[in-house]
Amino acid sequence: GLGLPHVVYAKACDESLFGNMPFGNAICSRFPIAESDSIVMESTEADALLGNQIRDFADSRCAVWANITVGAAITVCTTHLDHKAEELRVKQMNQCLAALPNSAALVCGDFNTFQRSDHADEAWTKIVDFYQSRGWGVPAETSLVLDALRSAGFHDAHSLTPHGGSLPELTCWTHNPLFRIDHCFLSETLRSKAEVVDYRRLDSDASDHYPLVLDFDI
Repeated sequence: GLGLPHVVYAKACDESLFGNMPFGNAICSRFPIAESDSIVMESTEADALLGNQIRDFADSRCAVWANITVGAAITVCTTHLDHKAEELRVKQMNQCLAALPNSAALVCGDFNTFQRSDHADEAWTKIVDFYQSRGWGVPAETSLVLDALRSAGFHDAHSLTPHGGSLPELTCWTHNPLFRIDHCFLSETLRSKAEVVDYRRLDSDASDHYPLVLDFDI
């Protein structure tokens, strides 16, 4: 096995675009979980009208967190934000941040959001072409979600590494890498306690997204 015996799972909804099955997020830990909790970001009919990608409904999403002591008490939180509307994603992220119980927090997951500064010019051209081929208009060069995280005092883990000045690797999709939409962010309190040693992508196609590895010392 993975050697991660401590697990917490939260369900966002019973049925989603992924099929008729519980849809949510989980945290698996090698260390005991002192406490855990979650929040469901309920979607409304109005949320389905946000963005440029037409749909009949928007799935509810959730965030789950676990309080773990690893040299210090920290909160590890993961979430999977809406895949079509940035306006809904930032609403969900703000709900997630407001619910966190600990100022020393790591927030990570598939945020489904990206910014031009993380992509080389050639990669950005491919994103623009992809959007135009789908009739989605022109992609925004900045991210409301990432801006909200920074405004709340969070730091992109990639930027805290010794190679933080280089462009991060693309995370989605494994069959056709176009975007960096999977992220790890440290709160200011956690950043002051932790030294980020490494942040990297694993070249595994076990999912349609590449996994990320974040190493830090507390």
